[in-house]
Amino acid sequence: MFYLKYRPQKFSELVHPNEIADALATQVKKHKLSHAYLFVGSRGTGKTTTARLLAKVANCTNILPNGDPCDECENCLAIKNGSFIDLIEIDAASNRGIDDIRNLRDRISLSPSQGTKKVYIIDEVHMLTKEAFNALLKTLEEPPKHALFVLCTTEPHKVLDTIKSRCQVFNFKRATIPQIISKLQTIVQEEGLDVSEEDLKNIARASFGGYRDAETMLQQISEGNLDSSNLVGSSSVGELHDFVESLLDLQSAEALDFLEQKYSLGVDMQVWAYSLLDYLKGLLFIKMGISSKSFYVTDELEEKMEAQSKRFIVSDLVFCTKKFLDARNQIAESNIAALPLELAVAEICERWGSNFGVKEETSDFGGNGAGSKLDPEKKASTKSRVWPKKGTDTENPGKKKVKNKKEEKLNKRAEKKGGADSESLVEEAPSVNLSVQEITKKWCNVLRISTKHNHSTRALLKSAKVTGIEGEALLLEVPFAFHKDRLESSRNLKIVETVLKEVFGLPLTISCSVKEGTKVSKNKETGDLTDFNVMIPSMQNSGKIALDDSLLEVLDGGLPNI
Repeated sequence: MFYLKYRPQKFSELVHPNEIADALATQVKKHKLSHAYLFVGSRGTGKTTTARLLAKVANCTNILPNGDPCDECENCLAIKNGSFIDLIEIDAASNRGIDDIRNLRDRISLSPSQGTKKVYIIDEVHMLTKEAFNALLKTLEEPPKHALFVLCTTEPHKVLDTIKSRCQVFNFKRATIPQIISKLQTIVQEEGLDVSEEDLKNIARASFGGYRDAETMLQQISEGNLDSSNLVGSSSVGELHDFVESLLDLQSAEALDFLEQKYSLGVDMQVWAYSLLDYLKGLLFIKMGISSKSFYVTDELEEKMEAQSKRFIVSDLVFCTKKFLDARNQIAESNIAALPLELAVAEICERWGSNFGVKEETSDFGGNGAGSKLDPEKKASTKSRVWPKKGTDTENPGKKKVKNKKEEKLNKRAEKKGGADSESLVEEAPSVNLSVQEITKKWCNVLRISTKHNHSTRALLKSAKVTGIEGEALLLEVPFAFHKDRLESSRNLKIVETVLKEVFGLPLTISCSVKEGTKVSKNKETGDLTDFNVMIPSMQNSGKIALDDSLLEVLDGGLPNI
């Protein structure tokens, strides 16, 4: 196994920078080794390897000037081969009782048989029982001069504080991606392997800072000629970028299809979820002002990540990350490994204010839920729609163009004064360099931010559809007249203009029109057709209809009196 064959035999062979290796080497040079150490860190970060190096230098007969063991004397070779009698390694997971520790305590007083120090390495020390810990306390506090203890744990919170206080504690950090790649490159060169740089990056990301995991995966890939992304269950950062981009664009069908493909390929969805969470963490760091250089990505991808982070607001990025974190924790309990992640995609898209499902449906933001019932011909026409350029008559065909409100006010003032002064008062509406497609793409942000101001305003905007832009006014099509009245009320209009300013960075307003073909109801007694806009308020006042919560939300909790 690579992780055994290429285990470091000297402090200088550990991947640097390494503060712990430097500190221990300094202690060796000064002859100041402690009697007890506690090594803390996640799996595969070098705790046991460093403990064996301590055993080497404690018994080496020819220590080098830099504090390294010589790796040539009899004791060094015996430790390297696993035949050194005075090195005792104990697995606390299987020897965790008080009787095991008592036996250790009784034998510790015996002098070393082969070297100058008896070294006890207790791995997974947090697994000891409370009684066993208490039996170990006195020995750790006053051990014989020839004894040296090295305790290793991945869960330091389970180790008694009285044990910690008797040891020098060293925290082993997760290896960085460049450090792991450097170690893997050394193995590749020694073994003459044909492994690409991209494979090494995939392995480094999937190992989550553990050298042993990385070396094991490298051996699997090199010997089995496997695809690194499929083996380790990770995706390239580019794939993760595209996946998150589909969420931002509310293209849930693309996101779900991506997850289904990964699942069908046999990818470990838990490991893939780790990769996604690591990517979302990177976006959060960039959003908070931390350079993306630390993520070890290409310059092109760095630019994409920075651009993508700008599309998020922090609260939504946190929400998205938490949803996928919860989904990752639920994978182990699900019979379908991809299902928790797919549910997270659905919930995120729903929260971000769109009728998610298929690409053509999400192009009409703010629909009333009927998008999923479109007939095939209508779906096809919607999918192939080409948004018209700004200023063409096809932006809103068959409808009377609405003048910009600012321009109307100036015209009225000009009419009152009359004459030549009217020409000087009429200002040309400032040009807004936005297309309907750009507005539609960011409409989900408008919905999300409007929720913070007023829930009823968001409900009204969700029922609207962007049909064009005239000067500084967005042309919205709403299903009923009361939607138009409520949206153009002074309070809601002020909220909408504030939100549009925040999203687009421009002083925009809105102008609403009622959708043609508004639903009507036929009176059974008279046979007359009643406009649904008038029928609802009148029936509400007469007690003939009960409004549901969603409609009351749109109407701010009530209806106007008629």
